[in-house]
Amino acid sequence: MKKIAFALCVVLLLQTVGCSKAFMPPEASDSGDVYEHVPPESPPDAVIGEEQTPADLLPAPVKLSASDLSDILDAIDLTEASLTYHREAETTYPADAAIRAESYLDEFKSLAFVAYTLPDEWDGNVDDFMRLTTPDVTIISPQRGYGDNRLLYLMTENSEGWFILPYEQDEPNRMYWQIYSNFFSWYEEAKAASLFGGTGTPLTAAELDYFEEYTTSIWTEYDAEWGGYIGGSTEISCFFTSHYSDPRDMDANAFLAYCPVRSTLIIDDEEDEEEWQLVQKVINFRSGEDNPVISLDDLPVPCHRHRRTEINELLTTYAGITVEEMHTDWTSEAQYVPETDSFYTFTSDFGPGRFIPCYGEKNGDIVTLWAAPDNYDDTANMLTLQKSGENWRILSHEAVNW
Repeated sequence: MKKIAFALCVVLLLQTVGCSKAFMPPEASDSGDVYEHVPPESPPDAVIGEEQTPADLLPAPVKLSASDLSDILDAIDLTEASLTYHREAETTYPADAAIRAESYLDEFKSLAFVAYTLPDEWDGNVDDFMRLTTPDVTIISPQRGYGDNRLLYLMTENSEGWFILPYEQDEPNRMYWQIYSNFFSWYEEAKAASLFGGTGTPLTAAELDYFEEYTTSIWTEYDAEWGGYIGGSTEISCFFTSHYSDPRDMDANAFLAYCPVRSTLIIDDEEDEEEWQLVQKVINFRSGEDNPVISLDDLPVPCHRHRRTEINELLTTYAGITVEEMHTDWTSEAQYVPETDSFYTFTSDFGPGRFIPCYGEKNGDIVTLWAAPDNYDDTANMLTLQKSGENWRILSHEAVNW
């Protein structure tokens, strides 16, 4: 294994200076040839001949222990560090550009890694990985290696080691894909800060934490009795279902589709069935020419009731507006029934709007937040908020180019 790890060390060292297109396996080259380390017969100061390589003159790298990993992580300085995302291509940004860079590093320090030996049947080749590079150390996190996504590789000038985060059965809440995903989230924050940093004052890590919680679109909790996670959409998620420079231009149907401010008409409830018979006539609901009127029990999806008064409370809380102030008539755009003063939607799946801030700046009482830049259409969602008493009001939710 020392021979295998040594080859990996050399290849990764070349990658660190931009000489490789991918994270190469410990014992395989691009051509599939297997490299075997042969100790040099000549003294260390010998001239390299035709049959010798620089690698032949270097000592074998020292194997790192979990304790060594912990010490190295504690000593990392992010001042000159960079984060690279490698997939089909490579993109790199300053690691300390991310507002919460130190928080991400602290998260890795808190994890109980153990030393890991590569399986004989795995050549270590992966195409999708994150790489943290500092002047003294390189850390690589494969998205998935040999069916596992809990791996970490660390290399210094004269040492290297593979590590893994073991499963901890007594901690069901821990997400074991967090190694790669934490690196990727860190990278996205560094990228957003590099692309959108402007004239405002960058938020602090604590402030970005606050706004991430404020804009959370999904709530989750672990149900010990069921043995899994349960969750749902938050009220603010409705405001991220369309783009607008003024919240009075929001799309009515998109806003209401998965709005949690609702109640569901219950099958076999006489009052709800009577309400449904009225609703389907007003909204011209039909299941077919031969069956123009149906019961709740015949509906393919649940029918949800959104009372206009409750929607107005939601709009007022987060945007300071009401249905009546919209630039378009929501009562005609959406499925509204005057007799019940309610909107109705029909969904059985789950699709709330989402906004996860990666970078933010403040100018007076205005805060501007940017989500992760999209790698496919060169845009990013930008949310603008204004302080209003103890709350924050949404001024806009737009897609901006980068």
